[in-house]
Amino acid sequence: MAPTIPMDQALLRILQLTDSAFPTGAFAHSFGLETYVARGIVRTAASLEAFVANILLHAMAPSDGVACAAISRAGADWQDLLQRLDRRLSAMKVVTESRQASRTLGTRFLRTTTALFSLPRATSYLSAIDATSVYGHISLAYGLVCHDLDLPVPPALAAWFRQYCASMVWVGVRLMPLGQTAGQELLARLGAPICDAVALALERDVDDMASFAPGQELAGIMHRDALTTRLYIS
Repeated sequence: MAPTIPMDQALLRILQLTDSAFPTGAFAHSFGLETYVARGIVRTAASLEAFVANILLHAMAPSDGVACAAISRAGADWQDLLQRLDRRLSAMKVVTESRQASRTLGTRFLRTTTALFSLPRATSYLSAIDATSVYGHISLAYGLVCHDLDLPVPPALAAWFRQYCASMVWVGVRLMPLGQTAGQELLARLGAPICDAVALALERDVDDMASFAPGQELAGIMHRDALTTRLYIS
């Protein structure tokens, strides 16, 4: 484990890793939201808030969040756990675009972070991805980086979940008649679901990982096969 660093430095690193400007390409994905907007299901701030909160609490936190927390706290057997979680997440992401997005974001995240810091476990994961012995997922990449940098898990998870929520909110701002101020108000209201998501991810065992977002999965398929005009990859 990396030497313990002062909390102020840890906070700065968390902020850097979860900044919207960090080059992962997350801005190019809507994870089904574009389909919801195109079909008129999400068309107000309230419906956008419900979409983001539901996906966070019923899909992201109990699957990727649990995996991220587990791998960030893993001990000497971390490689076995990594292989297990990598296969599990790949099987749970049934929509091709979502699965590929997770891999693309994870790989880009690792290429940047390993160039910035000394990250033994994260570097090993990137090598395994390049060797195609694992699939690669952003949640596992982020968790390994948090471990290698000895970042405190609860605030690191909170920042990562907030980044996801902010990304979805700004997708909504771009696609809907929703102003910047309304988007910030919406993001502020998502504070409670974000805290609930952190608690869920920290408390649940990896054997109980789950994801229930059938609407989002159908939207992902429709985004690929039915939308004639698309701004986002997923």
